[in-house]
Order: sequence, then structure tokens, then C-alpha cells
Amino acid sequence: MTKRRTVCVALLLGLIPAAAQGQAPLPMGSTSPASTASESAAEFSVTLESAGFLTVIVRAAKGVEEDLILSITDDEHQTLPNARSDQDLDGAMGSEQLVARIT
Repeated sequence: MTKRRTVCVALLLGLIPAAAQGQAPLPMGSTSPASTASESAAEFSVTLESAGFLTVIVRAAKGVEEDLILSITDDEHQTLPNARSDQDLDGAMGSEQLVARIT
């Protein structure tokens, strides 16, 4: 029996999370552009067939100076363990990525 899990990936601009409009789940391995107002969230979801690792990479558009925060949550919007990123890779505030273990 395959156990399905739904995981939400929320990209937060600024430090204040805001309600986001949901959309259809993304196919695994896909990319999708998104834009939000300052201090708003862009939310994506994926449905996983089994446990494993989920890799999420986020890059702000060139010229955008907003700080991005990446958070992976379960279907109850609780952040998964070690699934939040505000690393600012290479000094770029809009550059985040992480690998989260999905059990």
C-alpha cells in the first residue's frame, strides 16, 4: 500500500508570513515562476508517493533585492524538521535552497 503525503512549499518575502492562495500540486521535477507582493507568500504543493528527500531551490528574479525565506510544511502547515532556509547563498538575499527528509 502506497502512502501519499502532501507537502507545501512556502516562499516568504520578508519576515512576516501572510496567507497565500493555493494552486494545483506541481508535478515532481517541474519548475514554476511565481511573484508576490512584498511580505506575502507564494505557496506551492506537491503530492509524494512515498518517503524520501525533497529538494527545493528558489532564486529571486535578477534585480530583486527582497529577502526570501523558504519553508517546507506538511498539509497542516507545520514546518517540517530542518525544512526552513534563510541562508542567503553567496550573499544574495533572494537565493535559497534546501533538502528536506520526508517520512
